[in-house]
Amino acid sequence: MLGAKRPHLSLIDYDDAAGRKLRARIKELGLELVCIAAIMILRQEWINREFQMLRFRLFISENWHVLAHDLGTIW
Repeated sequence: MLGAKRPHLSLIDYDDAAGRKLRARIKELGLELVCIAAIMILRQEWINREFQMLRFRLFISENWHVLAHDLGTIW
């Protein structure tokens, strides 16, 4: 599982070429990417329902499904 935020996996850092390179590296290491997880910010001052719902809506509206598909997994 990779977390869908920096430093793990961010759409800011991963274009098509970077996604292909990561998929090749995962395969080279003999690993299997099971899923990309929506990681929520857990700082005390940001823990509230409205913020978490907004963050999740942004997560699902971005191109995560494309990157997940390119990596051979689900999001």
